[in-house]
Amino acid sequence: KNACGMKFVKDDAIKAAFVTMINKLIFSQQVLLKPLLKSTERFDQEKIADELQAVESEIEKLKERKQTLTNLAANGILEPELYRKEHTALVAEYEKLQSKKNVLVSEPNIDNEKLEALKSLVRFVQSSEMLTAYDKALFEAVVKQITVISRKEIEFELFCGLKLKEGLN
Repeated sequence: KNACGMKFVKDDAIKAAFVTMINKLIFSQQVLLKPLLKSTERFDQEKIADELQAVESEIEKLKERKQTLTNLAANGILEPELYRKEHTALVAEYEKLQSKKNVLVSEPNIDNEKLEALKSLVRFVQSSEMLTAYDKALFEAVVKQITVISRKEIEFELFCGLKLKEGLN
């Protein structure tokens, strides 16, 4: 109590700020949330596709190097010991790239949780009327963290990654 110079903020003020923030999101969904969702989905898919293409390109280069190495060894240009050493290195690198490719294809992206939270928020604001009262279940489903900036302003960090400031009454 003595270490912090800031005075308390009433729970009712936080609840009212949350209702106001949600109502602003409902009102501005066409301008704010839907374009954000579209750009996030497009960026996420493009990012994965670009990474996957880069990995596949590297795998093709490794296959070409392996074929060249095999041809050199078959023609007697490359000593067997050097061939084994290079072949082992290429196989190890190939396995590493193949596992990276498998991760990109099968496992969800780290930001998938935020994307799903944003989709959920968009679905809610599309199907909802303006709030007239605080909804605890909605608050717990949407808000990750609250930061009190001052006695007149609060910041809500949502699970989808958005940080929204709201005035306190």
